[in-house]
Amino acid sequence: MPNPEYSFVYVNYILLPPFLLGFLYFFYKRGLLKLKLIKYWRLFKKLILGSFSIVISNFVNITFLYMDILIIKLLSENENVEIADYSFSLNISNALLLIPLTLVQVDIEKLKKNHKHDAILNKRIIYLSLLITLLLFLFFLLLTNTWYGNFKSTLFIFTIIIASKFFQAISI
Repeated sequence: MPNPEYSFVYVNYILLPPFLLGFLYFFYKRGLLKLKLIKYWRLFKKLILGSFSIVISNFVNITFLYMDILIIKLLSENENVEIADYSFSLNISNALLLIPLTLVQVDIEKLKKNHKHDAILNKRIIYLSLLITLLLFLFFLLLTNTWYGNFKSTLFIFTIIIASKFFQAISI
């Protein structure tokens, strides 16, 4: 054998398909597989429908990120430095989105049962997002004035990104 360190991997490639077929046959004969698949398929459909807006939101965020990087690459002469500057600002400002996503996920059952809880949750999200926005701005200033002095020039782009992330946070 040319690569003895891969012998365990090669054996698993050979044994895995027959084992899986035997495993599925065992559960199929007992009727357990059908019941479990039906139960979990129903649960999966409910979860997909319930989290569809979050999935779409994350997909749109990733699309915007790739579009921003593409625009920087097309318009910039020194794109690697500018992408690094943009990423530094973006990574810090993305912490702001943790607040509303967490609050909504924690209070999802209250929101389903009580429609008046929506107004209370919106106030919490706005106040906490505003507070975290200010704290992140101060944190960014601290970082760029102490350890990461090379990123001092990104204050303007960070201000734009953190403002947009604030509006994104309160829209959740």
